[in-house]
Amino acid sequence: MQLDFDIQNYLRISPTDMLLVCISTLLIVLIAKHFFWDKICAYVERRQVFIQDNINASIQSKKEAEQLKEEYEQQLSTVHEQAQDILAQATLSAANTKKEVLAQANEEALRMKQQASEAIEKEKLAAYKELKGVIEDVALDAAEKLIGRTLDEEAHRTYVKQLLSEGDDS
Repeated sequence: MQLDFDIQNYLRISPTDMLLVCISTLLIVLIAKHFFWDKICAYVERRQVFIQDNINASIQSKKEAEQLKEEYEQQLSTVHEQAQDILAQATLSAANTKKEVLAQANEEALRMKQQASEAIEKEKLAAYKELKGVIEDVALDAAEKLIGRTLDEEAHRTYVKQLLSEGDDS
């Protein structure tokens, strides 16, 4: 089966067809303009306003975000400076506290050393007095045994004390 297909019939352009297409297009445009044109224009206008509002809001949001970023960066630098100041103050305070503690420890050590020296001196004096008393007693006993009689104890003690004090002076 063979088809008779002539392409020329489909590609033909006739003035009548063209006129009918123009008239129908004009009628469609007139009808659309009469019934839908205002609605389409209003929709397009609302859409333009909506898009422009979104663009403006985006620009405003971007400006606010940049401003917030600048504020945060400024706060961050301020906080960093404050942290440096606090660290410097803490270091200085620690050094001062160290000096104070060392000074107090040195003062306490000197005081304890002085007290120990005073205690040693007191002990020396007490031991010296005790030794002096023992020497007096021994000298008195030795003198009694040598002489063979009891001497006036008080006079003898005075005499021994004089001898010991003369020995201290030399």
